[in-house]
Amino acid sequence: MALEREKHIAERALLTIDEAQLMDLYRRMVLIRRFEDKVAEMYSRGKITGFCHLYAGEEAVAVAASMAIALPRAPPRAR
Repeated sequence: MALEREKHIAERALLTIDEAQLMDLYRRMVLIRRFEDKVAEMYSRGKITGFCHLYAGEEAVAVAASMAIALPRAPPRAR
């Protein structure tokens, strides 16, 4: 019973992403990286003051999280 339940959950979790969506995700990651690089450059030149915490190398996290938030949700089921 538990194994069937886990299999069902795993099947529902599978996402199908077409090539256009993958390219959109890639473009978003590149945009974030370019922004980070520019922020680092401006910070090192003193154009940005205070503390600057860069997110370089973590672009996929932000893009995946925003994609997950945008996914349609199924209504909650009664148990």
